[in-house]
Amino acid sequence: MTETTLDVTRIRAITFDFDDTLWPIAPVIQRAEQVLRDWFAEHAPAVLERYDEAAVHALRQRVGDANPELLHDMTALRLKTIRVMLDSVGADTQRADDAFAAFYAARNAVVCFDDVAEGLGRLAKRFRLAGLTNGNGRPGPDTGLHVLEHTVYAREVGCAKPDPRIFAHTADHLELQPDAILHVGDHPHADVAGARASGFQAVWLSRLDSTWPTTDRPPVTVRCLRELADRLGA
Repeated sequence: MTETTLDVTRIRAITFDFDDTLWPIAPVIQRAEQVLRDWFAEHAPAVLERYDEAAVHALRQRVGDANPELLHDMTALRLKTIRVMLDSVGADTQRADDAFAAFYAARNAVVCFDDVAEGLGRLAKRFRLAGLTNGNGRPGPDTGLHVLEHTVYAREVGCAKPDPRIFAHTADHLELQPDAILHVGDHPHADVAGARASGFQAVWLSRLDSTWPTTDRPPVTVRCLRELADRLGA
């Protein structure tokens, strides 16, 4: 089945997913969770006695299930989980903010894929660029993300991709018609299907050279941002 075509003449702005699109997220979260364990070891060691890594992940799942209104807000979900952990061992829950601050600093220490700085730089010469993420990462400008004029965060909008409201919010912020915006992301449902259903154009960034997983007509697919810039003539 042939891939969907792009109307490049209509594109005025490009929005980018962050995690696993601009940087690999697994090593970032692994490091941040180790920093959080180190914080517990120093300030509330009883937490580590009660919760091993598997127990922490199970607790986060339970907290999410019990608080579905937080599922679009990774910061609130993580903070609530930390508070539950501290409270369960009789530790001061007021320290949750300190624990989260340690985690969050490490969570923002991302290393972008090798193509990102060059790709974004090329694209920025022709298009407006913005972030559109369900995550809570706010990496510094040394990552090359300084060329993004704005980032839309699910936690600030109140809903997450693929909800059409977050795409509509983005279009409103950019003051563009949806089909004048190209969304680029790694997730077939949250990014590609969500963007398409909201009237955006879409590109699937599949760094693992995966096969399009649904029976829908496949989107334009690229392996890196250099390839995207080539496809868009940037």
